[in-house]
Amino acid sequence: MLALLLAACINTLASTHASADWESALPGHTDGLPVIIELAVPVSADTRQGEWETLHNYIGRVQRELAAEMGWRNFNELVTYDHLPLMAAEIEPQALPQLRASSRVRAVYPNRINQTSLRQSTAMVNLPAALARAADGRTQVVAVLDTGVQLDHPFLRNKVVAGACFSQYGSCPNGERRDFGPGAGRALHPHGTHVAGIAAGVMEGLSGIALSADIISAQVFSVTEQGMGATDADILGALDWVYGLREQHRIAAVNLSLGAGNVAGACDARSPYTLSLIHISEPTRLRRI
Repeated sequence: MLALLLAACINTLASTHASADWESALPGHTDGLPVIIELAVPVSADTRQGEWETLHNYIGRVQRELAAEMGWRNFNELVTYDHLPLMAAEIEPQALPQLRASSRVRAVYPNRINQTSLRQSTAMVNLPAALARAADGRTQVVAVLDTGVQLDHPFLRNKVVAGACFSQYGSCPNGERRDFGPGAGRALHPHGTHVAGIAAGVMEGLSGIALSADIISAQVFSVTEQGMGATDADILGALDWVYGLREQHRIAAVNLSLGAGNVAGACDARSPYTLSLIHISEPTRLRRI
């Protein structure tokens, strides 16, 4: 269910990624070439005969091996993921051919900046049909990956059950690139509060779509001299974190009211987002090593 609902939310992200050009990945950014690296990790097939290894450990091992191969000495400076076969890094442009040629790499994508987007809401989820079934989201949780949620907003009071921040340029409440806890997902901008209110807000005489559902808030935006935006690496980090909460919360949906431009291709074109969807919907969590 989580994978199916997530699929409906990433159309714009995946489509724009398929047509993204490298020069527009991070406008004004000159410290290096920001990339998302798809690791050569199988989705469902065994890798080779031997003992069983968890997918988490296997991904971690390939990440470390690639870092050593590329000569990236400070592994902590790289963006890594627990459940997704990806990495993010800033590399020298001349290192791109070597990276693409590695047997541990399946593809390299630009790590783009995404903006807030909210063109449709209730119509997209067929609200009249949901109301007719008296579906109110009771016991379920909606994860909102956005600009964070205002925790004391009267429409969302006591709604946030988990929070985190993923901000490549250090816009988390603790001033770092990562932060965790209910307060870590607090609002950097009102957009996320608006989205969360549509999803599950409630107060006397007014409610969102799933008025009895709770909220997981992941703040994925950064503020820089060029403005406010969410990198692909941070959005993927939040998706990876939300997936890790699947045993603690009944996550009914993940909302990403984000995008990087007009849709210019099929939403199932290969991208880090479609890859992520494949992996989180794959039931086999062990790989043979």
